[in-house]
Amino acid sequence: MKKLELGLQIHCVRDAFMEDPETTLQRVAAMGYDGVEMVLQYCPFEPERYRKALKATGLACYSMMLDWKYFTSEPDMERTIELARAMDCPVIIMAAVPKPTLEEVNNNPALARELADTALKVAKRLQDAGFETGYHDHDRDHMVLVDGKESFMDYLLRNTPNDYMYMIDTGNAMAGGADPIAKVKQFPHRSRIVHLKGFAAETRYLTPMWKCEIDTDELVKTLVGKGDAEIISIEFGTAVDATPFEWAQQSYNWLRDKLTANGLL
Repeated sequence: MKKLELGLQIHCVRDAFMEDPETTLQRVAAMGYDGVEMVLQYCPFEPERYRKALKATGLACYSMMLDWKYFTSEPDMERTIELARAMDCPVIIMAAVPKPTLEEVNNNPALARELADTALKVAKRLQDAGFETGYHDHDRDHMVLVDGKESFMDYLLRNTPNDYMYMIDTGNAMAGGADPIAKVKQFPHRSRIVHLKGFAAETRYLTPMWKCEIDTDELVKTLVGKGDAEIISIEFGTAVDATPFEWAQQSYNWLRDKLTANGLL
């Protein structure tokens, strides 16, 4: 087993990053994180600026994520590839089929097939360009059923090859009514990069991982043992009773200690 690396999805500190990427990355590195995961919409500056900032901090860029709609735009696709190459980023991840389109899948299985075909076409283009790819789930991916039978997430994973990454987001899965432990076991060896996001029924996404309604010991063991996770990244949208940087530090400390306690780090 490779040494686990701990990452931070830049979404957690997006406002600061968009204003001052250099200082933001310096602060993330000082927390102890090994790398970050980027989002196209949060990278308005020239690619070279991000390359230099990453090199100065020693942080790796594990992935570049963008919503489904941007993959249909040639300028956005080219911009993403340019950014990923500048950051020495090996993975470009798809996410978030537009909600109106996704909702139509329940009564239109042909649309589900069309979406899966689109994912495969994008994957081939990215793989031909030298990138690993896959899909980052959101809650509706687990809630919307294809022809009333199975979730869109299950359908997509069944109709893509095993090298198509399942970048599971634990909070999004739980928000969609899915058990992330069961999902990783259902689709094993496909989650080299995973996102830990907290969720609870009462506080929903305003929940840190250490207050999450799941057996976190079993979760991390399953992510590594069944999902083949090599990179575990913290992701949250809104920090509660702390600044985003403070929550990012608390999350790192919790994850480091959790992995250590389970013999995974």
